[in-house]
Amino acid sequence: MRELANKLMMRDQQPVSTQPDVISDVLFGSSRNMLSQLYVNRFRLRIGLWPIVSDSDPEIALGIASVLGFLLERWQDIRVYRLFADVDGEPEDYEWSLPDSQFSVDDWQLEELDENVAMWGTLSHSEQQWQLQIEVESDLSDVEETQRFNITAPTLTALVNQLPQISGDLATYLDVGQKRLFAPTYTIDETDDERITSLLKQSFRWELRLFLSLWGQEWSEQDVLSQLNDMLDTGTTMTGDFGAYIAAHTIARVLPFLPEEQSDALANRIDKFVEVFGSTDFTAIVISDALYDAGYTREATELLEANLKAFPEDPKAWLAMAELHWRAGRLPEALDTFQQAIEDEFANSALYLRYAALLTLLDRNGYSLDSYIMIDPSDAPQTALQWEIIEAYEAALEEKPEHTGALQAQIIRLIELNNERLWPAFERLVQHDDSGERVRSIIDGLYSLDDISPVLRTLEDAVRKQPERASLRLNLAAAYLVDEQESAAKAELEKARSLVDDPLIEADIERMMLTADDPDFEARIGEIADKLSALNKLTTEEVDFLEDTIEKAPSFGEAYLLLARAYIGWDEKSAAMEALLDGQKHVANDPDILEMLARLLWDADEHDLAISYIQNGLVANPNHVPLLALAGRFLYDTDQVDAARGYLARAEAIAPRNPSLEAVRRYIAGLGD
Repeated sequence: MRELANKLMMRDQQPVSTQPDVISDVLFGSSRNMLSQLYVNRFRLRIGLWPIVSDSDPEIALGIASVLGFLLERWQDIRVYRLFADVDGEPEDYEWSLPDSQFSVDDWQLEELDENVAMWGTLSHSEQQWQLQIEVESDLSDVEETQRFNITAPTLTALVNQLPQISGDLATYLDVGQKRLFAPTYTIDETDDERITSLLKQSFRWELRLFLSLWGQEWSEQDVLSQLNDMLDTGTTMTGDFGAYIAAHTIARVLPFLPEEQSDALANRIDKFVEVFGSTDFTAIVISDALYDAGYTREATELLEANLKAFPEDPKAWLAMAELHWRAGRLPEALDTFQQAIEDEFANSALYLRYAALLTLLDRNGYSLDSYIMIDPSDAPQTALQWEIIEAYEAALEEKPEHTGALQAQIIRLIELNNERLWPAFERLVQHDDSGERVRSIIDGLYSLDDISPVLRTLEDAVRKQPERASLRLNLAAAYLVDEQESAAKAELEKARSLVDDPLIEADIERMMLTADDPDFEARIGEIADKLSALNKLTTEEVDFLEDTIEKAPSFGEAYLLLARAYIGWDEKSAAMEALLDGQKHVANDPDILEMLARLLWDADEHDLAISYIQNGLVANPNHVPLLALAGRFLYDTDQVDAARGYLARAEAIAPRNPSLEAVRRYIAGLGD
C-alpha cells in the first residue's frame, strides 16, 4: 500500500528531504521508515476524503463526494486524497463491488498517507427531501470533536447546487488561505434528477478506476477514452454548466496520474473535448492548467490561445493566457498579454492585480519597461515603473475598493515616493482593515516621512467614531510613537488596555509602553538579540536592562528568553532556568519559554520533568511545531518510539518546512543536533 500512498501524494514530484542522501538505518531499524513520512509537502491542508455512505443511493453519494473534492481544491492550501475503495490483497486479483465503497474512516485507512484532515459523510433520501451530512476531523484544529455540516434540499439537483456553499463552509472551518486564481464553480438550471444521477455515478466510477489503476490494476487507453466519452455525452445533455464543470475537472484530475502513453493520447484529443463545451469559458482554462503541470506546455498554450479567440472580451481568458506565459518563464509575452488586455479595456480587478505583481517582480530584479499602459512615462521618467505599479493597483481598487492587500501594496509604493496620494489611500485602508494588522504594518513603515499628521488625523477621527475598538487605539498609539508623542501614545495604550483581555494584545501594549518610556528601547532589544545570535556574551549592564524590562513589563515574553540566553552565555544555567520559570509564571504557557525550559531540564537529566513541561505546553498550544518536534525528539531518545512518531507526524501535518522539525529530522538521521 505504500506505493499507492506515494502515487496519491505524487511523492515522486516532491523532495523527500532537503538532504535526500542522508537517509540511513538509524531509526526504528531504518530511518527511511520515519523520514519518508516527513517529506516536504507544499499543501498545508491534505484532506483524506472517505466515502459518503447511503443506504438508498450509494453511487449518487459517492458522486457527490467526487464533486466535493473538486470544489475543495479551489483553495491553494488544499489537496484532496479520494479514498473511495477498501482494497486488499493483490491488485490483479481484486474484484470491486459496491460494498467496498461504503465504509467509514474507522473501517479502512491508508496508513502511509499524510492526510491531516479526515472527511466523510452520509446521504439520505425520502420522497420529500434529500439530506447530506459531512463530518470533519482536523489535526490542525484545537477542537477535538468531530464537526458536522448539513444541507437539505427538495431535489437532487437542488442539493448539488448547494455543494459550492457547503465547500465554502468547510473551507472557512479549516481556515484555508486564498482561492486559486481560477476557481470556477457551476450552476444547474434544470430539475432533471435522472441526468444528474447519471453524471454523478459516472464521476464516481471515474474516480474509482483512477484509484484502482494507481493501486496497480490495468486501466487501458481504450477504457479511459471510452469512459470519458460517456461522461461527455451525458454532460452535453444538461443545461447550465455542470456538465462542463465535471468534464473539465475530470480531465484535469487524471492527467498527472496517467502513464505517458495514455496521457499523450488524452492530450492529443483535448481540443476535441473542449469543443464539446465551447460555450463555457472555464473549460479550457481548467484543462490547460493541468496540461502545463503534466508537462504539455505547447498543448496548454495552444488551448488558451484558441480560448482567447473564442472569448476575446473575457478578462479570465486574457489573465489565463498571461499566467501561462508567466509560469513558463516567458515574461515578455506575459507582459504583452497583460498590456493588450488593458489597452483593449478587457481587464478586471484580478488582471490588474496580477499585472502589478509582475511589474513588482521586474522592478525588484532591476528591469525597466519598453512600454507603459497606465501612465505617460515622460511625466516621471525616474520613477515610471513605480507609478505604473501604483496605477495598476488603483485600477484594481476601482472595482474592489475594499481590497486591503492592494491598498497596502499601493501605500507602500506611495510612501517610497513620499507622495500625498498615500493619505487618502491610508484613510481607505483604515476603513476596510477590520483586524488593523495591515494598518499597523503601514504605520511601522512611516519613520522615513517627516510629517505624518494626516495619518494621525485619520486615526483620531476613526477612534472618535469607534471608541470601543481596541485595534484602532493601538494603531493610533503606534502612530503617536512614530511622531514622538509619547504621552499621547501612553494615554491611548491605557485606554486600549481597558478594552482587551487577550494576553497577546496585553503583551503588545506593555512593549509599546516600554517604547513610550524609552524611544531607544526597540533598538536596544534588537542589538541584544543580534549579539546573542552571534554567540557573544552580554555585559552586566545589558543583563540589568533585561531584568529592568521584565520588572516593568512582566508579560513581555521575549525578555525572559533573552535573559535566559544571556545567563546560558555566562554558563549560569540555573539562573537561566529561574528566569524561564519566572516567565512561565507571568506568561502562562508561552510555548517558546516552555521549549527553552524543557531543553535546559533535559540537559540537566530531568527528563520526566522536561517532557511534562512540553506536554503541558501542548495542551495550551497543540499546534506549536517546535514543541511537537522537541517532544518527538525527547521521546525518541527515551525509546518511546510510537509516541515519538505521533508527535512528529502531527508537526509534519502542520508545518513540514519548520526549521525545528528539520533539525529533528537531521538528529534522527544521525547528523547531530
